[in-house]
Amino acid sequence: DCARDQPSPGGLCDLASGAFAAAQRGRPAIHLYDCARDQPAFRCQVPEEVRVLVATSDGAYCLAGGASGRVYCWAPRTGLLVASWEAHLRAVTAAALSPGDDLLLLGGADALVTAWGLADALACANDPDAAPACLRTWSAHALDVTSVAHGGPTAASALAVSASLDGSVKVHSLATGDLLHSVLLDGPVRGAALAPACD
Repeated sequence: DCARDQPSPGGLCDLASGAFAAAQRGRPAIHLYDCARDQPAFRCQVPEEVRVLVATSDGAYCLAGGASGRVYCWAPRTGLLVASWEAHLRAVTAAALSPGDDLLLLGGADALVTAWGLADALACANDPDAAPACLRTWSAHALDVTSVAHGGPTAASALAVSASLDGSVKVHSLATGDLLHSVLLDGPVRGAALAPACD
């Protein structure tokens, strides 16, 4: 089944305890797997094709970025959709959670990078019309954002790093929102990460 149902690029995440989720390419479906089984343990239909997945470190919540720019947060253990909101104008193309699972960074095909409080998103759970407040929005890229990363030893020095098809890598301060560093490369950049020394 895994060979036939290929995951979407960026659509694979660890749910802890020997389980993982895989967004199905070209289809509005996410499969949940137990590493001890070859077949999906659970098949979940979602409202739209999912481009990226990220889960909290304990696997309690999984966040999916959709082709429309909407984000879906659900509890994999129960299968319940907890919250959803419009996060980008176009597809969500990158996602990362902070090490403490308190901050969600998103990148989109709209060339924006946004930061969201996970607690704020979960607080919207009982109101389908509510949306969390966006903590930061950066518009330093000219083309689709392909990757985002979060790091820093303290909240005051936390960094948001993003890469783009425009060949740029941007480093922003989460505390102030300031652009701290920008690198322009010869071609599209597909990934960004922070070295452990930055944590």
